[in-house]
Amino acid sequence: MQVMSEGSAAGGGLRERKKRATRAALTEAAVRLAAEHGAEKVTVEAISAAAGVSVRTFFNYFDTRDDVFVLVGAETGARVRQALLAAPASLSPLQALHDAMAAELAEAEQQHELWRLHGEVLRAAPHLLVRSLGAHLADETELAEALTERIRSGPAPGGTP
Repeated sequence: MQVMSEGSAAGGGLRERKKRATRAALTEAAVRLAAEHGAEKVTVEAISAAAGVSVRTFFNYFDTRDDVFVLVGAETGARVRQALLAAPASLSPLQALHDAMAAELAEAEQQHELWRLHGEVLRAAPHLLVRSLGAHLADETELAEALTERIRSGPAPGGTP
């Protein structure tokens, strides 16, 4: 759940920052509404209204209503993979992965309450939990592939273990 902080807002151009902010607003609105009313009772119209966007805008970011609950943090995995692959060659793959994960965890810590609510929503809606676990498994596979790519690029002389 990436709600914009000053650190994350600095990355990308204005258009990208606005897109991330809109996606975050939709996600936060959906999670808060679902925690209060139950995911099954939350409509796309209610989520869009709470986020201050149109229904059409909602569907620019998510294919289905359930996706707003399942794809929470989807951008996180992509950022971790990108940071892992872009880390200096002098860092070992393990250190590059550690640094990338630490940066994302620092962001997630700022949204502890929202992540807690998201967990409650998933526990109350098993079909969303199953889909969310599938999305996380796919994300882990992509991270493993990025890590393999980093390892195959070879060790840097004198790099940290």
